[in-house]
Amino acid sequence: MVALELTPVPVSAHTLTAFGRSDEYLQPFTDYPVPEDLDVGARLYRANCGPASFAAVAGLLVTDIIRFFPQFPESPHTNIPQMKSALSQCGICEDEMSEEWPKDGLCLIQITGPWTERAWSHSACGHRHWVAVRNGYVYELNENAWMERADWIRLMNERAASHSRSTGWRLLKSLQLVVQPTYFPEYSCG
Repeated sequence: MVALELTPVPVSAHTLTAFGRSDEYLQPFTDYPVPEDLDVGARLYRANCGPASFAAVAGLLVTDIIRFFPQFPESPHTNIPQMKSALSQCGICEDEMSEEWPKDGLCLIQITGPWTERAWSHSACGHRHWVAVRNGYVYELNENAWMERADWIRLMNERAASHSRSTGWRLLKSLQLVVQPTYFPEYSCG
C-alpha cells in the first residue's frame, strides 16, 4: 500500500459573482459561454429560448437550470413571473423590469403583427422570444451564439420581414441582473 501525502495549498482570496469570477464578468466580450446541451435540453425537456437564455447569461448548462422552470416539459413557455421565479431560485437578483436594453440581463422580445393590435391578446404570448444580454452582446438561441447587438438587430429584422404576417418586433420587457459579490476569505489547509 502506498501512502499519499497531501500538501496544503493556500487559496487566495477572490470575489465570485453569479456569473463567475468578477474579473471575467467585468471584461468586455471575450468568449461568453453558450449552453452546450441545447439538443439534450430540447429532447428531454422541450427547453427553448427561456431556459437557454437563462443558462447562457448564467454560464450554465440547460440541464443544470431546467429544475428552476417547473412548467417544462408540459408547458414549454416562459412568462415574466416564471423567469423572475427561476432567477430567484437560482440566487440571482434582478432590478425592476424596464423597456430598455439592460447591460446584463434577460429580454423578452415581442414579435408584432395582427396578434398585437389589441390591448392584450393571448395569441401575442405565442410570438415572444427570450434573449440574454451581456455588455452589448445578445445571446440568440437560434444561432446558439453571442452576437453584437447591432448584428442581432439586423438578424431579427430579417426574420420579422420573412414572416408573412409580422410587422416587426420590439423589446417588451427586460430584467437587469444584479451581480451579488460573494467574498471568500483566504484560508489554508492544515
